[in-house]
Amino acid sequence: MVGILPRLSCALVFSFMLHSIAFADAVPPGFSASIDSYVAQHYGWSRRVYHVERRADAHGYAVFWVLHRDDAKRYMETGRGKSFELLCDRRTFKIVKEVWFQ
Repeated sequence: MVGILPRLSCALVFSFMLHSIAFADAVPPGFSASIDSYVAQHYGWSRRVYHVERRADAHGYAVFWVLHRDDAKRYMETGRGKSFELLCDRRTFKIVKEVWFQ
């Protein structure tokens, strides 16, 4: 019984890690279309210069990070990046709010 507890807890932690990694990468098609349209309209960015990551929902909104590839080069600088966070309505896929990273 004692030997099974560490293995079980390790398996549980590992499954949570896999779930959070898969969750962060999954962007549903409705949200993807809405986000791509928003970024093209407001920033004129090509889809090749950024990627979108799904984050945990917060305050009733679906949360997505729009990460520009230039920010990967300057990750030690703060306050000068192009990347931002979008809060979306989970039912209509509409962008509700844009939040810049600090």
